Amino acid sequence: MAQYKELENILYNYPSLKVEVKNLYIDLEEVTEVIRVYGENGVPYTGGPTYTFNSSVENAFKGKEGSLKDKAEHIIRLIRSKERRIQKIENAISLLDAESIEFIKLRYWENIKIEHIASQYNLAKTALYKRKDKILEELSLYLMPAIAL
Repeated sequence: MAQYKELENILYNYPSLKVEVKNLYIDLEEVTEVIRVYGENGVPYTGGPTYTFNSSVENAFKGKEGSLKDKAEHIIRLIRSKERRIQKIENAISLLDAESIEFIKLRYWENIKIEHIASQYNLAKTALYKRKDKILEELSLYLMPAIAL
């Protein structure tokens, strides 16, 4: 149904959202390392040995306004926002029965077509489409307000 398109997009994007968070943690680690080596403004510390390296994070901030500390804080805000979205999805899905959760995993996270799922579980396609609509209707009670954020 068209009314569940946004909800389906949330479910399809859930695995990518988790990867984005992992990558943001890597970015944060890199920014933190640059701060440790070069200082908050990308200027190397004086007096001790420096270990220079060339990174995308370092290059992004050389000669630009704002400090690396600002970049780290921005990354932390992004991580927190995405983790909250992940938690909302997981909270809503936790209310489903085991069969519905398995359907979500197969259809939205593994991107398996309804026809293949129906064949795998020896179900009629129409019955599975009805099941999908029922699952989406239930999830919409908890996830649709999150879309507006």
